[in-house]
Amino acid sequence: MPHVFRQDQHLYVLYEVYDPAKSKGAPAGKPVRVLTNIEFLNAGVKVYETPLVEADSLNVPDRGAVAFQFDVPLAQLKPGLYTTQVNVIDDAGGSFSFPRAAILIQPAAAPAVVPTTAPATATPATPPAE
Repeated sequence: MPHVFRQDQHLYVLYEVYDPAKSKGAPAGKPVRVLTNIEFLNAGVKVYETPLVEADSLNVPDRGAVAFQFDVPLAQLKPGLYTTQVNVIDDAGGSFSFPRAAILIQPAAAPAVVPTTAPATATPATPPAE
């Protein structure tokens, strides 16, 4: 079952890579090298790809991890069924992962209808006569 989004929304993606391999002979302060991006495939054809992001240090050191965050505006994609593929390459360790998930993008929501007449106004209640 795909996750459902509208074109007027953003897809926010957060993931962590745990215990990436240490780079041999890397300069101080750059112990790892992890590369990642996200691809959007429609009927097996790549239609969009985020820029490649590179991490050279642990940014979540208490968990021994590198965290990545993406904000993808979906307006650039046509309505339809997509396969998203997260590409993760641990360059120092020579390992990689390419998890996939299905998403359905629907047309943007119709604009709200604005009433053309002035809204009714309330008047203070008159206390009953005694």
